[in-house]
Amino acid sequence: MNKKIKFSLLLLSVIFLSSIAMIYSQEKVITDPSIIARNPAAALALAKDPMIDEIIAQHPGLIEAIATHPDASEVIANNPKIDEFISKYPGLVDALADHPKAALALANNPKIGDWISGHPFLAFKLSRDPKAAEVLANHPNIDDFIEKNPGFLQELITHSEAVEALANNPKVDNLIAKYKGLSDVLTSSPSSALALAKNPDIEELVNKHPELVYKIEKYDEAAKELAKHDALAKYLKK
Repeated sequence: MNKKIKFSLLLLSVIFLSSIAMIYSQEKVITDPSIIARNPAAALALAKDPMIDEIIAQHPGLIEAIATHPDASEVIANNPKIDEFISKYPGLVDALADHPKAALALANNPKIGDWISGHPFLAFKLSRDPKAAEVLANHPNIDDFIEKNPGFLQELITHSEAVEALANNPKVDNLIAKYKGLSDVLTSSPSSALALAKNPDIEELVNKHPELVYKIEKYDEAAKELAKHDALAKYLKK
């Protein structure tokens, strides 16, 4: 074997070993939770990996490390397998809820009712984000969410858009009856009072809670909306 061939074989061996070392190094960066927790770019790349479900299954703590980063969390929250992830990794949903975009993705997911049932404080955590709070306030199970989540309603009503959404939710009847002072919150601004006046069940609401009329009538647009209902004429100012 001449020197050229020996040199070529040696060079190929070096390249091969370098490649193996590089792959091993990259694998470690991708799968080591302590590294992922400090590296947003690596976390985002991993969150986008088509094999993410298999990768996190093999590396305990990795999905929680990914969820410490906002952009990566948004990708995970929008993953078609998010329900499976939340079932397998109990701490994941609370970690995702810490990031606004991920929180909004969770709130918009059809499975949100199931997740809230399994995680008592999830609705409260999600409602810290105004957009997610508005989505939850529109949900048909809003009364159940409030009952199961201590502090959720108080957090929800700190956001004006959520208050308007809640005022227009047909389930608001039960909430007004149960939570003293809520009707004052729902009529605390022209926009929320108008949303309440436009509630699909406004006639039933007023019949059960006549005091709503004078609270809504303080605002011209909301008063005009009430006046569209002949059934409410007896409650309105002449």
